Order: sequence, then structure tokens, then C-alpha cells
Amino acid sequence: MRLAAGAGIPVAAALCVALCACSPTRKEDLVGCKLQALRAFPREAVLRHSIGRRLTIETCMQTKGYTFNGRKQGCNVSKDGALRETCYSR
Repeated sequence: MRLAAGAGIPVAAALCVALCACSPTRKEDLVGCKLQALRAFPREAVLRHSIGRRLTIETCMQTKGYTFNGRKQGCNVSKDGALRETCYSR
């Protein structure tokens, strides 16, 4: 199948939108990392008080391309920073 000249741009734009819509959001990535931390440390009582879980979440988010930034607005590091999606950016 051959496309007419100039038809590649709309096709490329549509493909980009389709691919971007399928990629996980920061919130979905964080939920996946929280589940990973819960599996790694099942006996820890509370998620936000577990240092092992926090480190697991931060490391997991780093592998997904996120950077933890405790100075971002809405990020309360002293309380539960590793658990808030607002503390991560790409």
C-alpha cells in the first residue's frame, strides 16, 4: 500500500497518539512499584513507615525513568514522599 505524498505526517501523528495513549502514566507506574514493594516486604505493617518498601519504590520508579524530587510542590518528604506521585518527574 502506498500513501500519497504528505500523507505520512497525519499517519505518524496518529501513530504517536496511539502509542502515547498506551504507555503507563506516572500514577500507574507508582501503583506497580507499590505492589512490588508489598511483595518484597509482606510482613511490614504500614507501607509509609517501611524503609525497605520506600527504597524499593524509589528504585523501581528510577528504573522506569523517573527522578525523585522532594522539593516539588505537593511532595511531603517527611511524611510519605516515596508514595506520592507528585514527587516523581521525568
